[in-house]
Amino acid sequence: MVATLSSVCSGGETHELCVVRLGVEHAQSVLTLHSQRALFEESDLPRGSGPALTEAKRRQREHLLGHSVGLDRVAGTIVSCPDRSHPHGSQESKRPVACQSLGVHITQDLSWSCHINTLVKKARQRLYHLRRLRDFKLPSQVLKTFYTCTIESVLTGSITSWFGNSTMQDRRALQRVVRSAERTIHTELPDLQDIYSTRCRTRARKIVKDLSHPNNGLFSLLRSGKRFRSLKANTERMRRSFFPQAIRCLNQETPRI
Repeated sequence: MVATLSSVCSGGETHELCVVRLGVEHAQSVLTLHSQRALFEESDLPRGSGPALTEAKRRQREHLLGHSVGLDRVAGTIVSCPDRSHPHGSQESKRPVACQSLGVHITQDLSWSCHINTLVKKARQRLYHLRRLRDFKLPSQVLKTFYTCTIESVLTGSITSWFGNSTMQDRRALQRVVRSAERTIHTELPDLQDIYSTRCRTRARKIVKDLSHPNNGLFSLLRSGKRFRSLKANTERMRRSFFPQAIRCLNQETPRI
């Protein structure tokens, strides 16, 4: 769940907090702490203008985020939006702010390019070790096992949460890593789209079997008892998210006899 909170800092500046995967009650408590534990007051800021005032305001924002909200304990689930008060609109203020939760990079605009670029960078670093093992004349099966453990595991981490809404450009970047590994090993490797579909079906079956799962009610059978009812999606983002995709994957399987 994503909740956006706004609080007014000293001097009338507005600072937004994006609270990811927190309940509404927890988000409200975070906002209360943020407003009550302001460690700086207007009188503490230096007079006039210049580098000293800019540095004091920067430290003020860091203190409000780090100490009053307990950023280190939330483990990357709270991020700050760019500073829109910058007079010149620097590149840093225009860059989408991202936070990391359970190894997944979540940006302010809910796009996955930042996360996929990080995965591609990590995977390409591990391709070097794969080439070194090839130079030692190891069997293809050993190289494929190394690829599965060190490269494919990076590319497919939490794939059910982000692959469906990834762009074609990001998917081509991921597939280039797989093709590079195929040329190194000289064998065919699983396609990421097939891995995504398989994991969607596997996770969906687990949710259907687990009656205590909070999202079990989303998987309801039609009167025929052979297909699941499709979820209504008003946006393309919703249509390509996990649950609609998982229901489509289950409905594409062989009908039950």
